[in-house]
Amino acid sequence: MKSFLFIFCQLLLTLLSANNLNQVLIGTHITNDALSLKYFLKSLQSLKKDNFCPSYYFICDDLKKDSNQLIKSFISDHPGKCFLIPSKDILITKRDDTPYDWPLIDMIARIKNYLIKITVDKDFDYLFLVDSNIAFPSQVIDHLLSKRSDLIGNIVWSTSRTEIQNSPHAWICDDGIRHDLAIKKNFHETRQEIEKFINRLKSSGVYEVGGIGEMVLISKKALKEGLNFSLIKNLSFWKAETHFSLRASALNIPILVDTTYPSYQITNQNLELLKKHSIIQ
Repeated sequence: MKSFLFIFCQLLLTLLSANNLNQVLIGTHITNDALSLKYFLKSLQSLKKDNFCPSYYFICDDLKKDSNQLIKSFISDHPGKCFLIPSKDILITKRDDTPYDWPLIDMIARIKNYLIKITVDKDFDYLFLVDSNIAFPSQVIDHLLSKRSDLIGNIVWSTSRTEIQNSPHAWICDDGIRHDLAIKKNFHETRQEIEKFINRLKSSGVYEVGGIGEMVLISKKALKEGLNFSLIKNLSFWKAETHFSLRASALNIPILVDTTYPSYQITNQNLELLKKHSIIQ
C-alpha cells in the first residue's frame, strides 16, 4: 500500500511539474540529406528539458528512404509528441487540389506561418524554429528561455570543408548587411565595421541586431501581436527571414541574438571539421 501511494505521489508531482513548464513547439522543414538530418535529430534527442516540454512538428517533402527511416525512428521515440506534416498539405492552393509550384521564399514563408498558426491555435508558450541542417548544444532552448525575450535567436555559423567561416546568421540591416548604412564610409572603414560586428558575435553574450534566421525562439505574445513571415509586398528582399525581421522592428519587438552556445550548419563536406572541433560526436 505504501509503495502504491509513493508511486502515485511521484506521478502526481511529475504531472504538476510538467504543467508549470513552458510548452514549446519545435518546428522545422525537414531536409532530405540523411547525414545532416542524422546529426540534427541527435541534437534534438540530446536537448536538456529542465524548463520546457517540447512538441515536434516536422514539415517534409517526399523523403528518401534513409531520411524517412530516421524520422520514423525519432517519432517512435516520442509518442504523441511528434507530428509529421507533408508540405503539400500546406502549399495546396484554393483553386485546385495540387500543390502550387511556389518560389522558394514563398514556400518558406507559408510553412513557417503554418507553424506560427499551430503555436497560437494550440496555445503553446513559445515557437522554436530551427533549420534541419544545424547541429546545436543540448542547453540551447533552456538557455534561450531563461532570457525571457519575445524574440531571440541563437547564433549559427556557416562552415566550409576546411574552416568555420566568419559568416554568422545575424545582421545589422536590410538583407544580411553587417554594417550601418546610415553612416557614409569608404571600403576600408566598411570592412572594419563588418569585422567588428562579427568579432563581437564571437564573444559570449546577448546582442541586439537587425535580423536573424536559421534558429529562433518566439513568444506567443509576439506571435499574437502579428509577428510572422508573410512577404512585405513593396520589398524585393529574397529571404523570408528578412521580411520577418523587418516586421519585428515595425512592431517594436527587439531582435536579440545569444552567442553563448554557438550552433553550426552541417553538410556532407564539413562533417570531419565539425567532429574535429567536437561540435558533433
